[in-house]
Amino acid sequence: MTKRSKLILFAAVILIIASIATACQPTPDNGTVISKNNTEKEIEESAEQYKDVDSIEFDYEVPAHVTERYPIVEGNLDMVIDADVIMPELDRVPVAKVGSDPFTQERADELIEYFMEDGILVSSWTPTKEYFDELIVEAKKGHLVDGEYVFDEDSQMWLDELLQMREDAPDKDIQELITDYSISNGQRLNGRIVIDGEVKGSVSASEKAFYFNAEKSFRSADRKNYDEMTGEEIEMPQREFDFTCEQAEAKAQALLSELSIEGMKVVETEKIYYFEGSYTSDVDYGGYLLTFMREFGGLTPAKEVGFGMGPNDSFDVSPPIETEMITVAVNEYGEITMFTWRNPVKILGTMTEHVDILPFEDILARLEEWSKIQFAFMGGYSMETMMIKDVYEIRLGLNYLPIQNNPDEYMYAPCWFFVYKDWQEFTEEQLESINSMGGYFAHWDEMGDEYFIFSAIDGASVSVYSQALKDEVMSEYEMPTPMPED
Repeated sequence: MTKRSKLILFAAVILIIASIATACQPTPDNGTVISKNNTEKEIEESAEQYKDVDSIEFDYEVPAHVTERYPIVEGNLDMVIDADVIMPELDRVPVAKVGSDPFTQERADELIEYFMEDGILVSSWTPTKEYFDELIVEAKKGHLVDGEYVFDEDSQMWLDELLQMREDAPDKDIQELITDYSISNGQRLNGRIVIDGEVKGSVSASEKAFYFNAEKSFRSADRKNYDEMTGEEIEMPQREFDFTCEQAEAKAQALLSELSIEGMKVVETEKIYYFEGSYTSDVDYGGYLLTFMREFGGLTPAKEVGFGMGPNDSFDVSPPIETEMITVAVNEYGEITMFTWRNPVKILGTMTEHVDILPFEDILARLEEWSKIQFAFMGGYSMETMMIKDVYEIRLGLNYLPIQNNPDEYMYAPCWFFVYKDWQEFTEEQLESINSMGGYFAHWDEMGDEYFIFSAIDGASVSVYSQALKDEVMSEYEMPTPMPED
């Protein structure tokens, strides 16, 4: 079977359990490890070296594709690299200083007014009795088991909950006019846009995010989709339309210009289909979804960097903020149906006109070195299946790196992103055993992207979120009390 059709079972769950069990274990000693904490120093030296240089010679070689496989933990975990190397044409690699630029009350008002047209802003939608009636009809069928509906004890519990919620629900949707809200003190606005008595969209805003949706559901036309119950691929309806991706990008760029948003570049486009109801129903019309990231010096961040890098959180560099991103959906009639803007930042200045970056082969060596150290604890576990870190794209981009003794400003510096997915290799006997127990498989295409990230300047490993954010998330969970030793 091809890589894109591989099946995965519980790989992420196993990693999470393993990381919790070993959270307090020290990283194994390795005398060959080189300290990687010189990014800011290298940038300072480059700023002095290149400040009066008119012409910079930057000639950097990368392979078009990398194919490699090596063990991280013998018998337990392998790194598989089968990836295109994506690097834009650059004549230099500058580094910017950036800072967060949270939405002010004035900015939020401007955005809301733009999408409001002549409408009014009312409170969020209230589930009505009619809404619960539709859910109750479906709940009475039970749930699917081997392609057939079964009504069991769990089904009855869910039906009872719906009946109670219906009893408490109002007959009509409550539309309370929103006349006052506050963004600047951290409160979040959630409301709907009503024009001539008809709901035309929804908006929400906070200091970190703004969101507009024209109340239309869409789904990617190109990405594979699978039935959640059976794991089988869903045949998506195919529909052609004359509206082009270039026309959609022009509409989106015009929108950003009208909103006075500068310095953003398209990093991804997806063809989409709009549906009135379920994604398995007929397509109503199509369009495109465009993702914008902040550009500097010809580079942009990786799209939607999520959790990754591995179970041990001993990183050299930990970025203090989340990546800025704008997404715009444009339908085939040229209408903006969605606009989101998350984690806005502003470029405060150039730290250096150019910084030298490590040879590409050194970055590949750093990936192998780092991964073997970070995952060494897995050698103490006996696993019947081989776990795989499947790298399918390598990209040079930008990432936020902290500035020493300066918590409010960050370096927008070049980093290498190794995009991967987790899965497990099963023998035919193991697959047969799992299938006999009714195990559910996820497909390679369904797995979320994860990232290995390294500073291109000195090879420092980069975590996805700051330690402060990790501590904040973990504080919401009560860790189990360890059992006393005998």
